[in-house]
Amino acid sequence: MNLKNYVDGIAQIFHEKGKPEIAFHQAKYMKNHFQFYGLKVQEWTGLSKIYFIEHGYPPIDELDEFVKMCYSYPQREMHYFAITVLEKLGKNLPASAIDIYEYAITNQSWWDSVDRIAKLVGQHLTLHPELQPSTTDRFNESDHLWLIRVSIIFQLFYRYNTDIKLLEKYMLPCLRHKDFFIRKAIGWALRQYGRYNPEFVVNFVEQHQREMSGLSIREAIRNL
Repeated sequence: MNLKNYVDGIAQIFHEKGKPEIAFHQAKYMKNHFQFYGLKVQEWTGLSKIYFIEHGYPPIDELDEFVKMCYSYPQREMHYFAITVLEKLGKNLPASAIDIYEYAITNQSWWDSVDRIAKLVGQHLTLHPELQPSTTDRFNESDHLWLIRVSIIFQLFYRYNTDIKLLEKYMLPCLRHKDFFIRKAIGWALRQYGRYNPEFVVNFVEQHQREMSGLSIREAIRNL
């Protein structure tokens, strides 16, 4: 497979099918962090499915280059396309693919892409437990906002298998964090885990309510 032709091919299709009037509003909604072709979710996902049927997926040993090619585009749909491929192939990736996920977290970063990748990181760490917890320890201790967020929410879908001590370990240093997305992540992680262990969430909030932001508390107890 010629990787450049593969990536340029889907970019051309997105460009031809895009609508500038929609792109304007999409960019505005995302606070003009990104450009858009002007495709609604059902449109770019539909076009992607057809493209996969006709051209297949990039080779696993070229995924790193593939993601970087897609991320070099300013249009957000290309970043979504790269993440979709990672979602399709995620269960078959080697342990070293954590580096690809980290690249995708720390480049072209915003909540819409990072939260999808966080789920992939969670899946990857269940498939390659030898990476845990050194990887998420490093994420949590970094200065990078989005790596910190991932360290807090990567267990969102672990349900009863959530490592409570690890969750607590990653939330505690961030309780007074000034960034909205970190405060929101703490509340989200607690709310999600509260479905399976509400007692832990109630006790955690009661114990740390003076340190936690109002946003984190509201999110944490919303469904209790």
